[in-house]
Amino acid sequence: MVQGYGSTEGWVVSSWRPDMGKEKMSSVGKPIKNVEVKILHPDTGEELPEKEAGEILVRSPYMFKGYWNNEKATKKVLKDSWFYMGDAGMIDEDGFLYIMGRYKDVIVHRGDNVYPDQVEEVIHEINGVLEVAVVGILDDFWGEIPRAYIVKDTHTLLTEEEVIQYCKQKLASYKIPQVVFVESLPKNALGKVLKRELKSGVLIK
Repeated sequence: MVQGYGSTEGWVVSSWRPDMGKEKMSSVGKPIKNVEVKILHPDTGEELPEKEAGEILVRSPYMFKGYWNNEKATKKVLKDSWFYMGDAGMIDEDGFLYIMGRYKDVIVHRGDNVYPDQVEEVIHEINGVLEVAVVGILDDFWGEIPRAYIVKDTHTLLTEEEVIQYCKQKLASYKIPQVVFVESLPKNALGKVLKRELKSGVLIK
């Protein structure tokens, strides 16, 4: 099995193969030939060192040149020949790229970035959890508070406190979410979770 990372605009960026080692399976591999990848701090625009998360930028001869008849959209994502992928990620000490989710979904809690995909991955490990979606809820004091909406198996006795305690074993304190159990998650016709509806608070427990 080979897994990769890319986009319509950026084409194929990186790939992971079994011979690269199972310990790197959670990554999307290394950039392919002639592709450059760097990670920028979202606020300062500075390039970040290895193992620090930020926004993923890509440069390669395979990239698109711009959106047809849409200069405004092109300038937003294509700057100085670098394409802003719109994803959050990091590069480890061996050059492997890790994706941490869409940057627009990043939760800023008390000044720290919380990546929903990371929290969701941990919660999915808990027996009885069928689905989970983590979003940031606006808060006057903290900025945003991570909240996990969870669909659990109807036969499980899983409690909110059990979820929180499990998260405390796996995550930094600022990443621990509020927990709300729901019967279902709002989705579009393609089955994608509509996180904007969760953020707006229209879903009732």
